[in-house]
Amino acid sequence: MIVAAIISIAVILLGARWQLAKKKLRQVRTLIDKVDDALYDDNISEQEFRDIFKALVDVAGETETEQLINGLKARTGT
Repeated sequence: MIVAAIISIAVILLGARWQLAKKKLRQVRTLIDKVDDALYDDNISEQEFRDIFKALVDVAGETETEQLINGLKARTGT
């Protein structure tokens, strides 16, 4: 019984970590796309700079604990 509870908790935590990894990868991909779009014409406009900065903040913004909590909330639907 205790082993089943421990395994259940481990699966939930690993699932949350996987969701966090996918989210972070998606944010990094968005950042790279923004930089690529801005460099396409060899001129970075103010709006492109703002978009890049926002994407960079999204990548570095949440702490690991906040990400874990948000991932668990997303999994449980709360």
